[in-house]
Amino acid sequence: MSGPSKTLEKSRLRVRIVAPSSVVPQAELKLGVAELRSRGFKVEVDRQVSRRNLFFAGSHAERLDALVAALWSETVDVVWCARGGYGANHLLSGLEKALKEKGTPPGPKVLVGASDATSLLHFVRTRLGVSALHAPMPGLKHFVLLPEAEKAALFSWLGGEVPAQPWGAKLKLKWWSKVPSGPVRGTLVGGNLTVWNTLLGTPFQPRHREPALLFVEDVTETLPRLDRALRHLILAGGLEGVSGIVLGNFLSCEDAVPQVMGKLPARLVGASPAKLQAGLRALPKTALSPLRRKYSQIQGLKAMFEALSSETGVPIAWGLPVGHGPGQFPLPLGLEASISPEGLMTVGRWDWT
Repeated sequence: MSGPSKTLEKSRLRVRIVAPSSVVPQAELKLGVAELRSRGFKVEVDRQVSRRNLFFAGSHAERLDALVAALWSETVDVVWCARGGYGANHLLSGLEKALKEKGTPPGPKVLVGASDATSLLHFVRTRLGVSALHAPMPGLKHFVLLPEAEKAALFSWLGGEVPAQPWGAKLKLKWWSKVPSGPVRGTLVGGNLTVWNTLLGTPFQPRHREPALLFVEDVTETLPRLDRALRHLILAGGLEGVSGIVLGNFLSCEDAVPQVMGKLPARLVGASPAKLQAGLRALPKTALSPLRRKYSQIQGLKAMFEALSSETGVPIAWGLPVGHGPGQFPLPLGLEASISPEGLMTVGRWDWT
């Protein structure tokens, strides 16, 4: 599928915003829409975006209908998710049904989103022939606050142009594995690690027909939970066809250390069961201490990913400024990329450019 340079000028790209996941803060969305319009985009917001149902932006049917209408519209070039949160996985079966009934969407078209939209980005790219851009979403106020370098990269990719500095100046990734003897090449896939893992073992599990560079990032997951996610990734066959892993941001992913009683108070030694129970319930917080050493986020992540690489042989590069922050550069999925032994990342073909 050809990109906008073949059919449309950047300033004429028609954007429709939908909300396939959580409830959208409307005041923040207005700021994001104004930002897009100031950049020359023609923006419309589906009325579904203002709806609420439990913690979703409308019922599953309402969210699916809005997404299907946007993807199969003849007058929409860019389908942009308002925000993440949770709920997109509910729509995958409905998208599969729409594909069978309608065929592939008219193009060219690109879906933009991140976080909970990870599953949608993979689905539309591999099953619908729609381009996928992992990027910030306009339903959150941080969209307006993005540094100009990140905005410039975002709007360059959408305009069908490869940015001069796709992920900022002097990007050099670090290897959290044995340094490979040559370049690690593949097609960029992935997104949020937790959401990506929810596809494993389902009819929508990613299957890589060509070598894949798996990009992962996450937010507010504890280190033990991330280690559990990596174990599941290995055991569920999630690394089959993966030539390398590139790590984005892991925001607020701290260690979780339980507070436990270090020593039984002398007054409770040999106490009757009733007095022992009463005494334990009345223990002050000062009587508790950490079960073990607490690891910093970087210590824990490095140890876990080094262990994964040692076990599987998959090379792992760290330091891509993509994800929930602090860096939120856009990342085209389906992009052909290469990482040199020196940690330099170069880009090749993307179907939207």
